[in-house]
Amino acid sequence: MERFSKTFLLSSFIFRRERIRIVLYIVLISAFIVGMVPIFEEMLRTTPDTSVLVETMKNPAMVSMIGPVFVEDSYTTGSIYANYMSVYVGLMFAAWNILFTTRHTRLDEERGRMEIIKSLPVGDYANISGTITVSFIINLLVCLFLIVGFKALSPDMELKSIVNFSISTTVFGFLFTGITLIFAQISTSSTLTNSLSFLSLFAFYILRAVGDVSYEFLSLISPLGLMTRTQSFVNDYYFPIVILLVEGLIGILLAGILLKNRDLNAGLIRERQGRRSLSPLVKGVNSFNLSLQKSQIIVWALVIAIFSAMYGATLGDLETYIESSDLMAKMLIVNPDYSSTDQFVGLLILIMSMITCLPVLLFLNRVLSEEKKGLTDAIINRPVSRSKYFGSFILIASLVAVAYQLLVALSFWGVGREFLEGLPDLKVFFIGAINYVPAIFFTMAVAVLLVGLLPKYTWLSYLYLGYSFTVLYLGRVLDFPEILEKLTPFGILPNYPLEELDYGMVLILLALSLVLCGIGMYGYRKRDIG
Repeated sequence: MERFSKTFLLSSFIFRRERIRIVLYIVLISAFIVGMVPIFEEMLRTTPDTSVLVETMKNPAMVSMIGPVFVEDSYTTGSIYANYMSVYVGLMFAAWNILFTTRHTRLDEERGRMEIIKSLPVGDYANISGTITVSFIINLLVCLFLIVGFKALSPDMELKSIVNFSISTTVFGFLFTGITLIFAQISTSSTLTNSLSFLSLFAFYILRAVGDVSYEFLSLISPLGLMTRTQSFVNDYYFPIVILLVEGLIGILLAGILLKNRDLNAGLIRERQGRRSLSPLVKGVNSFNLSLQKSQIIVWALVIAIFSAMYGATLGDLETYIESSDLMAKMLIVNPDYSSTDQFVGLLILIMSMITCLPVLLFLNRVLSEEKKGLTDAIINRPVSRSKYFGSFILIASLVAVAYQLLVALSFWGVGREFLEGLPDLKVFFIGAINYVPAIFFTMAVAVLLVGLLPKYTWLSYLYLGYSFTVLYLGRVLDFPEILEKLTPFGILPNYPLEELDYGMVLILLALSLVLCGIGMYGYRKRDIG
């Protein structure tokens, strides 16, 4: 047991380091997940015949997005919630476990913290076992919060079904602690660890989507598909949960074996030997930064194209979906003077624009990760100004924002026209997507300001994006005051094609973005690096 010596001491140390993040995560994620229940209760209340809603959700496009339908003829509050939310709740839990595990393993090695810990009388496996212990406790607490929250908010839900749903989703999330630990031993950097972990999560999502529509055995191979086979609030099976737990334990054991066979700060996969000289395409700092991020840019482009295509595939059953529930009509129908297709197109372009904004922020904030790794000095100590260096990240993020918006329009329209006749022209999709580019620029400018003046608080830019998504996506259902929408750049701009373009507001947002970027650049030039 010497290899595990001081595990609990390191666990308490991780808790102290992460206490604020942990509390915020548990409270916010639990509140969000439980807080969605009244929306589905209202959906059922305003649906005269839930069998129509069930048939609509059996559309292959909907099944590929959110999972299979296990009820026969009508929904209960629990079954409709599980049908809509299981996959997305599992994805949220998995994402947090990936980021948490990477931060306390591979990232700590990169920053030299692990070397300090290893110099103390601790076991070889103390840090990895401490990370697993904390991750397990946090997932357990979230599970308990969900059980209590669901029962308190909706007493009619059966407790055994609530327990089944809560355990299945949190166990799926914990599985990615094991998967991420494996990649942490294989990889040579935290960036690669996160990339491989999220790539595996995305692969499981695609595997489940294909399996649920065409080949069920693929869904059973995917842990995400296996999670949905618990059939929470319908049959409440537990054998998939047992399989997920076993897979997680196998992942943890394999990670321990791999850890034993590698050196500190090294990965089991040898780093590819770099070029003796830079590619002739790399002519300066802009092309250099682009070459560093090109893989992530391509991966995110695929993700955005696939999700846009999935939304396009749902257009075939649009009318039935809207007519099935007054709540759906309230959410999707804003202006009765326009067709339901136009309104749905406007809403989905808005949603995809906010999703597009996430990778844009990630590409911009890469400047901070380079700074924390001590790599920035290697650039700015050469004849490269801080403004030019920081500006290259802003330029790349801006170009990617425009490119991704065009990709959203093309993917959405290209697939949608195969499922629905009379779809608006491609021009309408392009204009609608480009209309939100200034909003993405403004959100990015907020991040630039934070990087320049308050680098420790760059997470606020992600919080602002999350606020925008919550207010604009759920605001119609929850009747949020309109002023809340106007506090977001996406809510200020008109929702084309339902509203006329407002060039004045576009210019105002662009001007404000330039001002914020200017202040952020000035702060970056003046503050200490690292």
